[in-house]
Amino acid sequence: MIGGMTEVWDVLAARTAAGEPVALATVVATSGSAPREPGTVMVVTVDGAVVGSLSGGCVESDVYAVAELTLADGAPRLRSYGIPDSTAAAVGLTCGGTIEVFVERLDATSAAPLLAAAGAAAPATPATLSTVLTGPRAGRRFAAPFEPAPAADERVFVQTFVQAPSMYVFGANDFSAALVEQAALLGYRVTVCDHRPLFATRERVPAAAQVVLARPDEWLRAAPVDSRTAICVLAHAPQFDVALLRVALDTDAGYVGALGSRRTHAERVAALRAEGVDELALARLRGPIGLDLGARTPAQLAVSIVAELVAVTHGGSGAPLSQLDTPIHRDRAGSGGADGHSNNGGHSHNDGHSNNDGHSNNGARGDECAALVQ
Repeated sequence: MIGGMTEVWDVLAARTAAGEPVALATVVATSGSAPREPGTVMVVTVDGAVVGSLSGGCVESDVYAVAELTLADGAPRLRSYGIPDSTAAAVGLTCGGTIEVFVERLDATSAAPLLAAAGAAAPATPATLSTVLTGPRAGRRFAAPFEPAPAADERVFVQTFVQAPSMYVFGANDFSAALVEQAALLGYRVTVCDHRPLFATRERVPAAAQVVLARPDEWLRAAPVDSRTAICVLAHAPQFDVALLRVALDTDAGYVGALGSRRTHAERVAALRAEGVDELALARLRGPIGLDLGARTPAQLAVSIVAELVAVTHGGSGAPLSQLDTPIHRDRAGSGGADGHSNNGGHSHNDGHSNNDGHSNNGARGDECAALVQ
């Protein structure tokens, strides 16, 4: 299995545009300790290539076989995978959870609404699609609101597509370059800002979506920021850091962190407090940035930063799982990054009859926010 969500959409677009049908497998409901969220997708091509993954490897082989059948006869199929049972023939999830997977054949025409929604979504105007999973209209897609209303024998999966969350990294240096690569893997769209022409170049941070030459605080003041935004100050520029952090803490950013020693951080906090930043805002500032991993190199520091970001986003403690007895998979605590990853919500709502946990909620209408695709 190779690739992430972006590559799945790229392959789906390229193959169908070339006149080839593909099988798209989508996780449409989960419960228990399921490895992936609703909205996770996998593509199987006519020549047997597989892009994407639906679990930790528990169900892919069976889904692949179902995809081959669907490619052959065009009939959509809904499959459920649950706790293994020695007397059951179905493939199970060794983690103890259950997932439901919808497999359909798509061509250029039928893939168009899905690709349009995934490609055109914006934070202020998310794109929503409803897919019928059962009944005579299985496989039909409708834009929200769902028209006509679902029949009694139909289950509906509703997907809301939003843009990738933004990360703003200030300071173009080796630490920034390593962080940009890690954040991009998590699904963030990363912008690097530096006031120095010699450093604000694509060559220094090749994985960044955008590189900006500007005074950091002035640029951030005009930049779009929401609760899914992460702001990382790695510049070590005393003449800008306090002004920049003051602007950052006045936004709705879900994560604000700054690089530096404990002494540097204490001096920053004192300076911010002297400028009137209140204690509630100061409590949001994560400094020194990152988790205590003993990091020394830029790459190791980047891992510690994204680890803290994931923990903050999903309400994790940052403690070793081996020392905890809490659920490994939990509801999202806030905004997120990749893998669909990401983003606020991440739930699916169907009108079926099973009861699922926070990752998938069933209701009579199937008209709520579903899996978020980045």
